[in-house]
Amino acid sequence: TAQPTPEPTVQPTPEPTPQPEKVETTADVDGTQVKVSADSKVLPDAELKVSSVSDEVKNKADQAVKNKLDPEAEILEILDIKAVDKTTNQEKQPEGGTVSVEMSLNEKYKDNGDIKIVHFDDSKDEVNVVDNAVADKDNKTVSFEASHFSYYAAVKVPKASVSVSGVNLKWDSLKLYPGDSTTLQATVSPENATNKNVLWTSSDDSIVSVDTDGKITAHKEGTATITVTTEDGNHFDTTLIEVKNQEPKAASVSNQTYNDGGSGDGNVIKKLAATVTGTNPDTSIRQAALMNGDVPAWMIPSIIGLFAGGGILIGVIALIKRKRSE
Repeated sequence: TAQPTPEPTVQPTPEPTPQPEKVETTADVDGTQVKVSADSKVLPDAELKVSSVSDEVKNKADQAVKNKLDPEAEILEILDIKAVDKTTNQEKQPEGGTVSVEMSLNEKYKDNGDIKIVHFDDSKDEVNVVDNAVADKDNKTVSFEASHFSYYAAVKVPKASVSVSGVNLKWDSLKLYPGDSTTLQATVSPENATNKNVLWTSSDDSIVSVDTDGKITAHKEGTATITVTTEDGNHFDTTLIEVKNQEPKAASVSNQTYNDGGSGDGNVIKKLAATVTGTNPDTSIRQAALMNGDVPAWMIPSIIGLFAGGGILIGVIALIKRKRSE
């Protein structure tokens, strides 16, 4: 009797080994902390490596940077970034994407210049600036996206100089008394000018002097011109200072009202000068009497005599009663 043919045993399909979402590595290169990462699809079955470069490569890169970017440019750090295939041990480049690189420069970071990332091609001694690099001076880091592996350097380039276009003083002229002082305000344009240093001068220091901060002090009567001049470009502006001695204070009059007990407007002489002060009592008394209009002009000589003789109160009462009787 024929035996039935056994059914073949179905073998289960093995599950694919899951690939990590990210390929990444960190390294310390001469005190610079470096982190490199990429999507596993960009670098399948690869391992990232970061290392320092030889002195020969560094010197060649430094010369290329100075020739291409700026004679004063300075390499803060240069790295050799690459990926190696885990199976063949051959170097490979990113496929259809980029690799993220972050460099923590710490004390190497210099915020007195622009930080740039450059790619150095040692086969041609050429450097090209990586446009997507972002420098963070607060955290002293710089990050960028690399589309291929090679030598990458963080470079400090001196900031571009911005020339001064002018300077302006707030006041065209000022009037001061001897002993007065104030500070002039100079505005240098443009606002982002590299060198905003200015020089202050006076046309006559004996009348008005000025210090290095623009503080002026008046000394005696006269006029002087204060000039501010920019160190960059010799742009200037001026303020005319007029110093005048203070005028003598006018006579001081205290207003008094006298009422002898009667009624009606005739009983009161208002604003009569009971106290007169000034350098010229004669003029002060005349002016006081004429201004208030309460005393006829013909009485002024009598007032002067009474004031001069010390009989102020008696004289005032006598004048009031005399006016009342008219």
